[in-house]
Amino acid sequence: VYGAYVSNTGSIAANAEVTGDGSASAYGVFAVSYLFGAVGVDNSGQILASWIAKDSGGKANTLYVDLPSFGILKPVRQFFQQYYAQWCKGCTSQTVDIPVTAIGKDVPDRVVSYLRAHPDINYVAYSLGVLNVGVPAALRQAGLANKVKTIVTVGDAENYQYIASGQSQAAMAFSNVETP
Repeated sequence: VYGAYVSNTGSIAANAEVTGDGSASAYGVFAVSYLFGAVGVDNSGQILASWIAKDSGGKANTLYVDLPSFGILKPVRQFFQQYYAQWCKGCTSQTVDIPVTAIGKDVPDRVVSYLRAHPDINYVAYSLGVLNVGVPAALRQAGLANKVKTIVTVGDAENYQYIASGQSQAAMAFSNVETP
């Protein structure tokens, strides 16, 4: 698995190879420690950009799905855009803002509709894992499941199941406890 690794000091190694011995990182889950406050939020935007740039070989057309009413996610978007432009110079990105009222209702329909209208998109990055819930099934029903790769920040059990079953490619697991 290629992507980024954030050490317990908060430093990031972009486009680093992340290896594992059967642990979560071997399956597309980046275990990230010491992500607390703005430093962690900044790093998650960098990790999204790094993973997509590396995985696509610099040929991504990315849809960034965001929840702008959550102020803590603003730096994720800012740093994703900054590092995506830096590390994936031949890539494009577009953004869809999701209202809080759409969570648990029509987020999958919104994502599928956008992908149908923009068939060149081959990656979807989510600022928050909950935004991906239900999307893999909707992609499958729309015949788009093998067309896009996905990565989420703050993945949860459902997102990790998507990875294990091949319906999603990557997620970040956060720990706010510093490890030695």
